[in-house]
Amino acid sequence: MCDNATATKETTALCGLGRLLYKRGDVERAVRYVQLALDDANFYNARLRLIQIGEILPIIQQDRYAMMRHQRNVMVTAGCIISLFALLLLLGVLAYRKQNKIIKTTNHQLQEANKIKDEYIGRSFYTNSEYIKQMEKLYKTVDRKIAARQYEDLRQTIKESTLKAERTNLYSDFDETFLSIFPDFIEKYNKLFAPENQKTAATPNTLTSEMRIFALIRLGISDSERISSFLNYSVNTIHSYKTRTKNKALVSNDDFEKRIMEI
Repeated sequence: MCDNATATKETTALCGLGRLLYKRGDVERAVRYVQLALDDANFYNARLRLIQIGEILPIIQQDRYAMMRHQRNVMVTAGCIISLFALLLLLGVLAYRKQNKIIKTTNHQLQEANKIKDEYIGRSFYTNSEYIKQMEKLYKTVDRKIAARQYEDLRQTIKESTLKAERTNLYSDFDETFLSIFPDFIEKYNKLFAPENQKTAATPNTLTSEMRIFALIRLGISDSERISSFLNYSVNTIHSYKTRTKNKALVSNDDFEKRIMEI
């Protein structure tokens, strides 16, 4: 203070002030003051002052660099922690979105399954009722003709063409029910093929034999034996139909059934 009041350019006081600030922990100001004292000593070429300052300045500088390294390490550590939290948050968001997507897909599948179940259960009650009525009528006819010994008429009554007609009615009911659930199935099915390979049944709103196979697959029936039993084909015939159909498609064989399930 006295040096400042008398405008004395003295390095001793400034260097001492630097030492005092260093002891108090004010390293930044200590470095600045000691550096000023060093500049003054160089200006006067005071070797003794240079030696005194040279003893304290490296110590102060070393502590300063240590503090800077510590601050840098703290910042790096904080940055790593923040990055880790950000990564965990991102993973959590992605996991939530994935889980939410799975839940939505599952809900959609359950809704679809319930719709299919309701449609086919309702249709099966009606079909079974009609079938029982027809069987009752057939049994009465057979019983009457046996009692009257009308064996030739009996053979005509139970001829194979009648069974074929019943099976045709079964397929017709299946097509009607299926297309009520998936009304755009035929259109989207045909989009999987080039125009020259697209097919439509002779009767409107009716599935072809190949379409019925993949309609059953769309309903979740992928077992070839169950499909062959329903369609009255051999298992080899079912495999042949599937292979031939997939080979004509615009998509790969591996993706064909996946595209069917997306309809």
